[in-house]
Amino acid sequence: MDDSPAGARTHGYRDAIGLGRILAFTDGVFAIAITLLVFTLHVPSPESPRFSNAPGSLEKVLHELSPRFGSFFLSFTIIGMFWVSHHRKFRVVKRYDDMLLWLNLLFLMPVVAIPFVAELIGEYNEDRLAAVTYGCVMTMAGLTSALLWWYLSSNHRLIDERLSRTYIRRGMLYCLIPAALFAFATVVAVFDEDVAMVLWYLPLASLLLLEFHRHRTVARDPTLHDAVEADVKAETTG
Repeated sequence: MDDSPAGARTHGYRDAIGLGRILAFTDGVFAIAITLLVFTLHVPSPESPRFSNAPGSLEKVLHELSPRFGSFFLSFTIIGMFWVSHHRKFRVVKRYDDMLLWLNLLFLMPVVAIPFVAELIGEYNEDRLAAVTYGCVMTMAGLTSALLWWYLSSNHRLIDERLSRTYIRRGMLYCLIPAALFAFATVVAVFDEDVAMVLWYLPLASLLLLEFHRHRTVARDPTLHDAVEADVKAETTG
């Protein structure tokens, strides 16, 4: 049965063009941010002081650049993680209003800062301030993602009224777990940046587990095409 509240709000604009513009703008910002990451990787010049005439000098230089490669991989994956999360939120959005526009912009602000902090932590990988700055940006992205979902789903404000409270709570949990892990890693970075570098991968690991749970949900019923349908059916027939 549908357990959406009887007094669910139904205000907001319903035009598909407006929602399409929000998604197009957001996708464009994500595309630019994820592309800018490649500029954090610089091909070493043969005239660089790091080079020498000795054999294996390029190998040595690439080894020195390994923190940048690690930062690129991590940041690319995190941006992708936030894009997938945003995409899934808007799959169930039926309306929008002016506040959603501002909250969406607020969420995008730390996203566009990721290339900067990625280069920062790649260049100053042994500096605690760089690690803390990186963590603060990631934590802010996670928290604003959770804020965005709260606004969308609170009392079914802008989302499909058929979605259950369980589905909404699960969506919030999926937002808060990465944010909490980023915050934890940031606190650790204050004391030990090397340990924090390992902990940055915890949010990614948590999302892999959540993805595994989603696929298992769909696998229970092969007729369902996605986890949203699976969750809706489980709540309406359970």
